[in-house]
Amino acid sequence: MSRSRCRAAPTASSVGSDPQGFATLSDRALIAARVAAVRRVLPQGAQLHYAVKANPMPALVGFIRGLVDGMDVPSAGELKLALDAGTDARCIGFAGPGKRDAELRQAVAAGVLLHAESAR
Repeated sequence: MSRSRCRAAPTASSVGSDPQGFATLSDRALIAARVAAVRRVLPQGAQLHYAVKANPMPALVGFIRGLVDGMDVPSAGELKLALDAGTDARCIGFAGPGKRDAELRQAVAAGVLLHAESAR
């Protein structure tokens, strides 16, 4: 993915959640081409998921949603982001250690796939 970090003008509206005023610029055509290249080398029937923690910018998550088969999220905030982007709850994997009870209840209520990594 081609990305540049640019300093936004102090009066610019927020592009992301970076308090220092940085914006991430992404080339959608390049992203789509890279996703297509990955799909070409995957075995037939393999599903491709986007790890939202890699870049949780809402506009990017919304764009990538149409290119992948699902989203993987590690937190309740990223679960909300994936759902808000229009991802079907059945296509979201909720994984990672250290889940709070409230996050687990939220994931179960949403109907996402839970990845259990340990009994604790």
